[in-house]
Amino acid sequence: MLDPRASALVGSIIALAHSLGLRTVAEGVETDVALAELTRLGCDEAQGYYLSRPVPAAELEYWLDRRNLIQTPYGAGPNAESRRDDTQKSRATSVRAS
Repeated sequence: MLDPRASALVGSIIALAHSLGLRTVAEGVETDVALAELTRLGCDEAQGYYLSRPVPAAELEYWLDRRNLIQTPYGAGPNAESRRDDTQKSRATSVRAS
């Protein structure tokens, strides 16, 4: 996302969502450049082929455990600590539910 107009638009959408108390999820993230820009703009979550190809439900817990061992650039950013806490809470919830 090196187009300055696209970055301005995405940044404005993220700021609007945050001003309304909402979290943002970027879908279709396919490159490290896009992930870095979204992180810089304050995006809360991301998904896409850069992070993982689709994973069957039966393999999700294994994938999450493996992913937790690898530090990614997604962990950076202004809300990284709260995202990490939320992720750990949601993982704990999904593990308890199964």
